[in-house]
Amino acid sequence: MIEDIIRLNSLYDYYGKLLTDNQKQSFYYYYRMDYSLSEIAELIGISKQGVSDNLKRATKELEFYEENLKLAKKSTSIKGFLNQIESITSREDNQENIEISNLVKKIEKELED
Repeated sequence: MIEDIIRLNSLYDYYGKLLTDNQKQSFYYYYRMDYSLSEIAELIGISKQGVSDNLKRATKELEFYEENLKLAKKSTSIKGFLNQIESITSREDNQENIEISNLVKKIEKELED
């Protein structure tokens, strides 16, 4: 269950802007702020069933985007490769390895933004 929530939050980071406003709000309050369906319904002015439907649609859409675009999977793979490069270059402290290490850090920062 926790792994699913972490995965969905990761997918939201990549694709959340593609959801409708109600889906975004429902998702944010439910998965990030831990609000109940009733609290969310009252907050955004829709029924509890509407919130539930928004969450189901949002989850389905996030999974659909990842299945087709694979941005989260690719990012995870790239981060793994960067960690391997960092590990290899940290074994020997020469100028070339320091430059490679600095480039790896810049790439990692770009992936986070």
